Amino acid sequence: MRQYRIGAGQALLELPAGMLEPGEDPAGGAGREVREETGLAAGKLLKLGEFFLAPGYSSELMHVFPGHGPLPGSLEADDDEFLEVETMPVQRVYEMVDTGLIKDGKTLAALLLARPHLLPLSSGS
Repeated sequence: MRQYRIGAGQALLELPAGMLEPGEDPAGGAGREVREETGLAAGKLLKLGEFFLAPGYSSELMHVFPGHGPLPGSLEADDDEFLEVETMPVQRVYEMVDTGLIKDGKTLAALLLARPHLLPLSSGS
């Protein structure tokens, strides 16, 4: 999805992400954020890893759950979010990563964790 970010001064292409509700487990939060930000439901969530967002000043731990088998869902966007959902082939996403067109750190980290599962490994790499 594309979302305007004040700090960057531009709209950034990002994967769905957000904060966990009090007492919410990471898989539940991942499913909720996908519904809120894309209007789809993930048919299956598999945890690939986790990372600290900015450990120099924050204890926020990000959990990576790629969604497989999108299902129709209802869009439950927050009132203060203005999102533009975009779809594209996985190969194009990684071309954008490799050429610097995706600049959101949490998206880059999640795509790095997911890359072996989404793209066939090329010979010699």
